[in-house]
Amino acid sequence: MKIKENVILAPFTTFKVGGSADFYCRPENYEEIREAILFAKDNGLKTFKLGGGSNVLISENGFRGLVIHLASFDKIKIEDCKIITGPSLAVDTLAEKAAINSLSGLEFAGGLPGSIGGAVYMNARAYGDSFENIVESLGIIKSDGNLKELSVEELNYSYKSSSLMNTDNIIIKIVLKLKPGLKKDILNKTQTNKEKRINNGQFIFPNAGCIFKNNYDIGIPSGKIIDELGLRGTSIGGAMVFEKHGNFIVNKGNATADDIRELVEFVKKTVLEKKSITLEEEIRYVGF
Repeated sequence: MKIKENVILAPFTTFKVGGSADFYCRPENYEEIREAILFAKDNGLKTFKLGGGSNVLISENGFRGLVIHLASFDKIKIEDCKIITGPSLAVDTLAEKAAINSLSGLEFAGGLPGSIGGAVYMNARAYGDSFENIVESLGIIKSDGNLKELSVEELNYSYKSSSLMNTDNIIIKIVLKLKPGLKKDILNKTQTNKEKRINNGQFIFPNAGCIFKNNYDIGIPSGKIIDELGLRGTSIGGAMVFEKHGNFIVNKGNATADDIRELVEFVKKTVLEKKSITLEEEIRYVGF
């Protein structure tokens, strides 16, 4: 496997911003992932695993270490009511595959950005449903390079969180357990959810989906809190609070990672000052 140096990461993220990684690789199989892990250990490098790039903001300074880009793990197999897939398959593609095969449970993910690996990693949620309800097990590579199978119970899922988020484990296999249903109904519901995202303008500008988690103790979605403060359209540099959705920050075309982070901080500060509510980011910061 070729390990490249000084690779720009912006094209691999949905924000389309970010600097270069000191080292970058795109493994094709388990052996190459293990090779990458050992390379990092031998050279004292930090590692960052990059999937669909939909929930990260990478600094303009890039990443000082090795980026392991899991873009090639997109194989899918269907066995009865189970879907077995690699982490890099797009969530939207997976939802369509499930619908075509008359399998119900992924309708909520119609149009959801990013890869399935990222979705199960952080327990992505939409339209009242989340991945914890359909994940059966995951195959991971541990930080020592060894393989391990994790049951859904071992993932300790909670709202937009899992035990994986505190580890260096790399997901290489995902097993989802769905239910049989009527193809027409499943397709209609999946497409309806996708069209909601299209109508909300989700795909007009580069973005990472919702920036902030919802706090269910408060009972008001973060987007609505931001809307009530009239922050839609607020801009810093090329970053803007989306005019169609308060919980989206978009790249108008010339944003930097610093623009986006400054705008995130401005929104958080304003909400805290005006509403006494502390917003928590859903996105992860890399290289800051």
